[in-house]
Amino acid sequence: MKTYYPGTKAYIDSFSGLIPCTVLTVAQECSGKIVGFKDDLVVRVDKTTGCYIRGESVSFAAHKIVPRAQVKNHKVNTDYCYQPE
Repeated sequence: MKTYYPGTKAYIDSFSGLIPCTVLTVAQECSGKIVGFKDDLVVRVDKTTGCYIRGESVSFAAHKIVPRAQVKNHKVNTDYCYQPE
């Protein structure tokens, strides 16, 4: 399992597609394989798309924030986790 930390370039997995973002804070260790209902990550939106505005900070569960390195050919590898610094 690949581990990521605050500062990671990622995507918000939304109905509008993958939206570029940057992870700002990680509240606790969390995995991309577990569908969570806690907002463990705070991210900054890097591109205005749909209802997300560039520069705004939003919080999500880890399964909704996919590190960019985990996306290949439009397929998401959920074998990742986030850890606080």
